[in-house]
Amino acid sequence: MIDLEERGLLSRSEAKAVLERRERFELGLAQQKPGKAEFLRYIVYELKLERIRSGRQKKQEHAKRGPGDYFCVRHAYALYERALARFPEDLDLWLEYIGYAKRTRAPKMVGRLFARAVQVHATSPLLWVRAAQWESAEQGNARGARRMLQRGLRFCQKDAGLWNQYLHFELRYLDQLRRRRDTLQVRAMDGDAD
Repeated sequence: MIDLEERGLLSRSEAKAVLERRERFELGLAQQKPGKAEFLRYIVYELKLERIRSGRQKKQEHAKRGPGDYFCVRHAYALYERALARFPEDLDLWLEYIGYAKRTRAPKMVGRLFARAVQVHATSPLLWVRAAQWESAEQGNARGARRMLQRGLRFCQKDAGLWNQYLHFELRYLDQLRRRRDTLQVRAMDGDAD
């Protein structure tokens, strides 16, 4: 908060209000059995605070980066972790956390989250498909995507949708290899003509 105040991204009264609001949220989480809704309200608050900070920083010319720029993001990660410690069986919470890590451009964290999530939800075809799509599309790792789908098929052998996704993946991969081969042959022919 001090860093954000010094750089003019928050006024003293706004910083004080943020700290008071965070304290109320923490008291809510200190209950004996806080619900998922309490965690989500707190996370949404942190996300809004980050959007405000980011928007104000974009308006400033020659804005310097500081430790306050990363606090809301790290705090949101910590809140997601606390929520998952309390509700590990909640698949929607896992997917929301993974989505947030993607939005904050943290690919290593996304990979770790998918790995943890499939350990907890090994029988969720949706999770295996999303993990494979991320490996293939976002990471460019066809081998990793194939491994994810094959591993998912071991846990969800009778899920037709997962088999369908695996078949589509293999067909897309074969098409990609065919196009690559055709492109290389055309280039080789062009090289012979020279």
